Order: sequence, then structure tokens, then C-alpha cells
Amino acid sequence: MLKNVRNVVAAMGLVFAASSASAVTQLIHFDDATNGAPTYTTADGNFFFNPTNLASGNCADSTTGGNGSCVHEVGNGVVTDMTRLTGDNTFSLLSFYVSVQGTGSTNYFSIFDGTITHQFDFGTTYANMTNYPDGTAAGAISQNGKYIVDVSGLSGFDDITKVTWSASSTARVRIDCIAVSFDGTTTDPYDANTQCGLDGGGGGGTGLVPLPAGLPLLLSALGIVGIARRRARKSA
Repeated sequence: MLKNVRNVVAAMGLVFAASSASAVTQLIHFDDATNGAPTYTTADGNFFFNPTNLASGNCADSTTGGNGSCVHEVGNGVVTDMTRLTGDNTFSLLSFYVSVQGTGSTNYFSIFDGTITHQFDFGTTYANMTNYPDGTAAGAISQNGKYIVDVSGLSGFDDITKVTWSASSTARVRIDCIAVSFDGTTTDPYDANTQCGLDGGGGGGTGLVPLPAGLPLLLSALGIVGIARRRARKSA
């Protein structure tokens, strides 16, 4: 009888261990990439990007000792597709850096979670965007702007298998410093205090809502709360 009890307890322990994978937050910075490479796989093998057209210049600052590469869009359409290669292949997108170098009133960039597209237009202010790297309210998106986009408050982007960045033909955007959470392990944990100039994910958590220019935004605090809630859900 005692032996049977021990076997049951041991089996329960195995089940618990299997179901309690820890949630981690990873920073994807492209600093180990080769400029011009058409695709990119993170050093820990967790994520794959296609296409990339990796380039230096107008990327986020790096403290990891790499070459400072980032994903560079040079034509109309898809900038890059991001997928996870390990575990159950799902992840949650938290935030990313974008540099907007193009001109023209019709320029935009967008993110797509497989179901919903969120588009960011020139000349429009969004509650979930802050200036890079100081974290102040971004105001209207403009040429040569550098921003952190927080998606923790947007619909979608939770427990997904792919994210697609797209842009208009003349937007000329660069994508860098992508923060994601998932159940698993990483050799590039996210550190808001030291890496890529990010300040806790930056940006709002209030949703992709156009706002009048100059309206005060409590962005950073809301972004941190959104990320904390997401981690709690992932750990539940």
C-alpha cells in the first residue's frame, strides 16, 4: 500500500513539473546578426525572422557588444514575419522599437497577429507609443522618428504563433529590440534597465487609440502594469 502511495505521489510530481514551465521575457536585439542576411534566428534558437535584410544605422542602442543590426524594410509589403521555433511555438508580443525614415502623408507601418491588424499612420498620435529612448509621449508620428511601441494593451498578440510587420512602399522602417514572453528558457533575458534603452516596455497598454497631439499620457506606468498582468496570466 505504501509503495502504491509513493508511486502516485511521484506521478503527481511529474505531472506538476511538466505543467509548471516558467514564463520568461526575452529581448531580441539582432546584435549577433550579419548585415544583409535575408533571414535571422536568435542565438538561443527560440525565434525565426523572414525576411530581414539586416542593416546597421537607425537601430536601437545596444549594450550587448554586437554590431547593432536591425531589420530593415526597403520595399512595399511585409517587413518581416516572426515565429517561435521551440516549445509549443506560442508567445506573447510585449513591445518593440521602430525607426521611421520615410516621407509622405500616406506612410504607415502595421503589425498583424494572424487575425487583427493594427496600423500606425504618419501625423497621428497613439497612446501606446513613446519617444526613444527618453520614454516621453511620442506625439504625432513623423519622419526620422524613433519610438517604442507597447502592445500589452492591444487586442491580440497574446499566445500567438506569428507576428507580421508591414509598411507602405516609402515608409522605410527599421524594427529592433523586440520584447516577448513565453514559457521556456532564453539566453537573452529582457532587462529594462540596461538593454536597448527600453524602460519597462515603454508605451501605454491603453490600446492603439489616436489622440490629440499634446494630450498628457501616463504611458510608462500603464505599460509596466500591462506586462505584470500578462506575466501573471502566463504563470497561472
